[in-house]
Amino acid sequence: VLLLAGGGAAAWFFILSPDESKTAAVEEAPKGPEKSDAIYVSFGKDFTVNLSGAQRRFLQVGVSVLVYFEESEDALTDYMPQLRSNLILLIGNKIYEDIRSEQGRVELRAEVLAEIRKVLAENEQNVEIENVFFTKFVSQ
Repeated sequence: VLLLAGGGAAAWFFILSPDESKTAAVEEAPKGPEKSDAIYVSFGKDFTVNLSGAQRRFLQVGVSVLVYFEESEDALTDYMPQLRSNLILLIGNKIYEDIRSEQGRVELRAEVLAEIRKVLAENEQNVEIENVFFTKFVSQ
């Protein structure tokens, strides 16, 4: 009976206990930046731009960006003047009829996201931008 109990304990110890070498390897693996809660980075003042076209129209839009890493937030803050300038040019080239529909606004949002990613990539900023949100959208 003692021999069976000892054999069972040894089997449990060697078979069912976690392998310390595997645990140590996992703990020593280098960790990347830590993902935080959602961080919304506002572009501050709203963009107010004249739209292209025959009629005099303008668009006022507020922009916020969703990121999950503090490094991404820092990069957005560091390159904010360049980002704002590029977005003013991008939005100012739109025609009122293009952004009037929901589909047009969705496409504009995708273009804004692509432009932000492009500017950050050009400046060798390896950051993740999850999404862009319009917090204000007034066209006249």
